[in-house]
Order: sequence, then structure tokens, then C-alpha cells
Amino acid sequence: MTNDLSAVIEVMKSNDSFLLAQHTHPDGDAVGSALALMRALENAGKKVVVYNEDDCPHYTRYLPGVERFSKEFGDINAYDVIVTLDCGDFGRVGEAVKQFKNHPCVVNIDHHASNPMFGRTNYVDDRASSTCEILYVLMKEWGVGIDEKIAECLYTGIYFDTRSFKNANSTALSMRICGEMVEAGVDPAKIARYLFIEKRPEQARLLSLVVPTLTIEDGGKIAGLTATADMFERAGADYEALEGFVEIPNSIEGVEAAYLLRELQSKDGRAMVKGSLRTSDAIDATVITGHFGGGGHKRAAGFTAFGNLEDVRKKLVSMLNQ
Repeated sequence: MTNDLSAVIEVMKSNDSFLLAQHTHPDGDAVGSALALMRALENAGKKVVVYNEDDCPHYTRYLPGVERFSKEFGDINAYDVIVTLDCGDFGRVGEAVKQFKNHPCVVNIDHHASNPMFGRTNYVDDRASSTCEILYVLMKEWGVGIDEKIAECLYTGIYFDTRSFKNANSTALSMRICGEMVEAGVDPAKIARYLFIEKRPEQARLLSLVVPTLTIEDGGKIAGLTATADMFERAGADYEALEGFVEIPNSIEGVEAAYLLRELQSKDGRAMVKGSLRTSDAIDATVITGHFGGGGHKRAAGFTAFGNLEDVRKKLVSMLNQ
């Protein structure tokens, strides 16, 4: 295994057919990075299929090439290279990992600190704001041009993962890259509206049900929201409608740890909870979520755990109190 950008670029140059996969329930960075790399590879004369077992989120519908996402990839042996993007671990690609793990050439490009370097070739930089930021560096090093469509995808991933430059991963480099993408033709106001301003009616209905669950504990240092299956049904909403909700408790003055917990059900019917965690500098979110089998970044991480909503919530709060 390597963690070497030049080795990743050499794989890109020396192979002809690529399957690009991202984490399930893809977000702005996952979709943006896949579409940016797809176009860069195709501009270099490569054959590319973009795969995800889930649909792209509604807010990414403006991205050029988003219709190219497929839930099928056919014969795994038809691809010279599988590239995973924005996956903190191999299992994040979903059921396809059962086939992917036997492929002889898996390239892992990611920015999560918890990434275990599961590819044959890896480039993981946890200092990067996003996977799209890494791809910008890769494309510059490779020498492939960044046209307006690639620029829109890269800008989207960086802007999304920094939460419009509000997160701690916002750096001078991420801002410079986005400035360069604007110079290439990107419309910042349009992207801001799609990603963070517009709300679908069902999302607004869900918000009205979730906000009353707000709990503030530990003298105001811990705050969180919970979403039950019944709330989704009443609002007519899907999981995507929760996007950004964790920022509500995270925005409260004095809060050092903010969480959003969503009720799930496993394939065998067992109760499950999906959690998102945001923390201040005093708490490493990857350590907390790691106890639930999750991971991510020091200030923003997630997990999925067996158990009912209230039991998981109490366990999470107890760990944050330690």
C-alpha cells in the first residue's frame, strides 16, 4: 500500500477504463468529486462509469453529468481500475464492497482522518477540506485542464464540505481554489442557493417536527436533535431532508458537542440509529464515534449503531460528558 499522489496519477495515466464509486447516500463532495474526476478522465480519453447504490441528493441536480450516475456496474473485471472517492473506509461503498475488494487495482482518494488506507494505491490527506480539494491538487499535478464543468463540480464539493466556509476545515487553500473556480466561470450565488438556501416543502415539514426535540444538557455544552421514522412518514420526507439539521444545535452559543440522531431499521428488522456529530476543538469527534464503529473528522464525524433511539442518545451523551 502507498499513500502517494504521484502513484495515483500514474495509475490514472497508464490505464484506460475506470469505475468511480463513492460512499452510500452521497453528499455534495461525493457527487462533485465523482463528476469532476469523470470529466477529467474522459477528457484524457479514458472510459468511465460512475456508480452509487443510492440516488444523488436533490440539491446536486444542477451539476453537469449528474445523470451519468448508475446503480449498476456490470462485470467488475471490465474495469482496469476502481476508484473510491470520499470513503472513510471500504465498506462505505455499500454492498458492492463484496466485489470491489477482490479487484486487483483499487485506488482510494479521501480526506477522512479515520481512513485505514484500504486501496492498493491511496492518497488520503486529512488536512484537505474535501475530496474535491484533493482532486484539484491531483489535476494540477497531472496537468489535465480544469474546464468550467469540472470547476463547478470542484467548487461544489469544497463549498459543501466547508459548509460555505463556516467549518474549521476552511483554509486559505480551499478559498483560493474556489476563487479560481469562480474565475473559470462558476456562479457562487447559484450554488449557494441549491446547497444551503432552498428547502423542499417536505424538508420544511420535517424541520417543524424535529426542532421540538431539541435537548440541551451538561450546562449548555451538549445539544442535539432526534428524528423518528414517524416524523419522516408524517412529513413525506426521505433521509436526504435531514441535510444540515445538525447545524441547528451546533449553532447554539456555548455548545461544544452537537448531535443529530435518526431512527433506522436494519434489514433483519433490528432497531438502528444513524448519528452525526459536530464538536469544538476540545472534543475529537472521531474518538466518540469510533466507539460506535463510525469515523470521519475531528470536528465532524458520524456512525451507525444498533439500538433504539433513546438508548443510543443516552450512551452518546454519557460519552460526551466524560
